[in-house]
Amino acid sequence: MLFSQGLSPNARHALAATSGVPTLLVTSRAEADGSSPPTLLRLVVPPATEAPALVRFVGPTVASAVAIRLASALCGEPPPQGAVAAYLAGLARGHRLPRRLAALVSVGLDPDDMFGPRWKLLEALRAPGLFAVDALSLTHGPLQSLAPDAGLLVLAASAQDPLLARLRDSVAGRPLVVIEAGMGPYAALTAAAALDEAIARLVAAEGLDLLDWPGRGAESALYELGRS
Repeated sequence: MLFSQGLSPNARHALAATSGVPTLLVTSRAEADGSSPPTLLRLVVPPATEAPALVRFVGPTVASAVAIRLASALCGEPPPQGAVAAYLAGLARGHRLPRRLAALVSVGLDPDDMFGPRWKLLEALRAPGLFAVDALSLTHGPLQSLAPDAGLLVLAASAQDPLLARLRDSVAGRPLVVIEAGMGPYAALTAAAALDEAIARLVAAEGLDLLDWPGRGAESALYELGRS
């Protein structure tokens, strides 16, 4: 099972290596590609595109909801309810991100879950130096290298996690924002909505232009990789 907004070079590379294995491609566009194997099944989901903006807000959230429902179907279980309510709950959080954001920290969550949020932050806020680590790894160099006014964003499974209290003590005096993912099948949607709303709030406050960015168009040579 492969998820790709459009058909990225990463997805084309993966599809080329399926060697006839039945594959489900969840994509936002049913674009034809001569390199696609005959065993490929496409499931097209919105949005068709989020261009001309670089940052993706809608696509990753829709993909997460679809992945949860597909997992339920594959396990023979009814799909969990409450996706929209979970997303709306996140939008109502009202978090305010520090402008000088330097670190994305996970507490009680798989550090691999930080990949998507980090990408969203670096594209929207133009923060390529933003690093993403779990709370314990933060103490092995990243924390010591932070400037006194550098802000941290924490994604936590629970705001009551004792590790979070220790983290607060360790970064005392620095701007710190905590987004609680909570529990339940759509907890990731709640966290994503809270982050999206916080990014939109900061983008508006700082007057950032999401339709123009340094290096625009520089990705063309790499992005055409594997296109027939």
